[in-house]
Amino acid sequence: MTPLPELAREAERLRFRQEWHLPVDPARVVEVQSELLRRHPWHPLALNIRALEVLPETGLPSPGDSLAPAARLFARGDLAGTLAALVPDPRTDDTRARVLLLLGELDQAAALADRANRRLPGRPSLLALRGRIRLGQGDNRGAWGDAIEALVQNPLHGGARVLLRAAGSATGRKLLRIPLRAPVRPTDDGIEPLQKLSDRALAAWRAWHRAGASVEDLAPGAASHLALLTAWRGAGGPDERFDESDHTIQTLDRWQRSGLLTAYEWSTGLTPATAEAFRTWNTSGHEDLRRFWRDGLLA
Repeated sequence: MTPLPELAREAERLRFRQEWHLPVDPARVVEVQSELLRRHPWHPLALNIRALEVLPETGLPSPGDSLAPAARLFARGDLAGTLAALVPDPRTDDTRARVLLLLGELDQAAALADRANRRLPGRPSLLALRGRIRLGQGDNRGAWGDAIEALVQNPLHGGARVLLRAAGSATGRKLLRIPLRAPVRPTDDGIEPLQKLSDRALAAWRAWHRAGASVEDLAPGAASHLALLTAWRGAGGPDERFDESDHTIQTLDRWQRSGLLTAYEWSTGLTPATAEAFRTWNTSGHEDLRRFWRDGLLA
């Protein structure tokens, strides 16, 4: 089995060649990407692939085969040559900004990234690019804001999630990792805990399982969360002492009480089949999504 770092590098290499119209075997691209998605669906690159599958309108226009010569130079690691081969044009602003970022020319990169975001507003990749540049310039607050705005547009964007964590760390924020993991595993007659759980928590997880939730990760949707939280709240009195192992349920309870649970569900359960429903929800729910990424993950 190919180790994850090697698998991710190969997937990125093949994806780059396909996107920039360089010779590549399409079947090999599908094979490697499918393996990455199957084995590591929450890896940042896998999330980027899923993000475009679910909400393709949030992606960038195809670079076109006219930029293939510059792409060949980039693939060989010739950054200076790549930059020289890119004709100054608003349509190449983001590409030149990425190369300048790698070259450490942050001020020039920032100017181009700003112009790219003005030309194509609300594109997660461009917001994440500007945020990476801002982070390099020490503008941690600006980077944090760009990451949040990118994730409001497409909550699956892997690059924006990486940026959010980096900017959060730079500003002293400790963030929860999502999706939250269910501390149970399936058995022939139900579930069993993977760690010590209070009786109250175990009863709640059994209710969650009976409602049809997956034990792979905690993104099953509103019905299962409702069953989990109803059982949790109904089992404890006002003086009930919380066990540290109940932290996952406490987090979900906090999100539900503050109106952020639906945003979490979209951020972990968004699929091509639910994309249209998300688009409809996000016309009015985008502020909840913004609050979730800004405040909901604070540990």
